[in-house]
Amino acid sequence: ETEIVYLTKNQLHFTDAESPDREIIYTVTTLPFFTSILGLSDAGKLFLTDSMKKLMKESSVPMLRSFTQHAVNYLKVAYMPPIEEIGPDPQHLQFLFSVSNQHGGTLIGFC
Repeated sequence: ETEIVYLTKNQLHFTDAESPDREIIYTVTTLPFFTSILGLSDAGKLFLTDSMKKLMKESSVPMLRSFTQHAVNYLKVAYMPPIEEIGPDPQHLQFLFSVSNQHGGTLIGFC
């Protein structure tokens, strides 16, 4: 619950034969939420690792709303757990996003 975790291409990888990784754009359509804790509004956030000098929980880091496959490939996107204590038990987290390319193709509803 306290560790920042990188999103890696092993976890999130989309390919398009017509688009390079820099042109594959993920847009967060539903912010991170816990599937195992009802009623907890803060489930953390995705952020660009370039926005921090040292990877640590910091409430002032801007929340990420969109990013590219290229950013994922080079460990530029990470998840920060909530600042508040959520307890010692493992929790399940999801966020929903769409994937699009520069040609206007979009797929929605991924989690």
